[in-house]
Amino acid sequence: MNDYDLKYFKKYFSKWKNVMINYNNLKSKKINLKSEIKELEENDLIQKYLKKKEQLNSLNDRITQIRRENGREFLFDENKALIQYGFNINTNKIYVCLGGYPKRRIVSDDMQIKSEPDMDKYLPIESNEAVYRIYADIESNDTEVIAKIEWNEFENDNTVLFPGKEEPFEFFRRVRLLFFKNCIENTQEEAIAKVLELKK
Repeated sequence: MNDYDLKYFKKYFSKWKNVMINYNNLKSKKINLKSEIKELEENDLIQKYLKKKEQLNSLNDRITQIRRENGREFLFDENKALIQYGFNINTNKIYVCLGGYPKRRIVSDDMQIKSEPDMDKYLPIESNEAVYRIYADIESNDTEVIAKIEWNEFENDNTVLFPGKEEPFEFFRRVRLLFFKNCIENTQEEAIAKVLELKK
């Protein structure tokens, strides 16, 4: 991603994180206040009780307001927020190879026999039947289906990670999260370096 996209990504992820911290702090205060109010109800300190009750109502209003203004943010946990806000089309061209497809022959309108990937038959990467490979970009989630004669060229022009013995889609998700998390916590360069440590 370019500097502008990285800045945008960090800004919105940071906003989400601050909203979650603020929301959870307020919820914690609410729980504590409820507990204190219960103790005061067994006491004669009515004025103190009323004050705490007022604070509780104020916290309830603020919590409701946060949920109303940021309702969409509550659909995400931290990992989903990283993926949601990290998604980018200006990528570093780092791909994970997910598997392959065999060839399917089709007859076109002009009676020519052509070949195309048979996307109904997903194959493991090392399969001898695979004539096409599918590569997924870790930032954009876009996929490229490449014919066997172009594999070397594609893999030389881009950074391609292979999952080894890991399940390819799980490996892809792990690489994406590793990249986005390191973009937030460190720098994009460090994120790329961390991801490249997984290159097999």
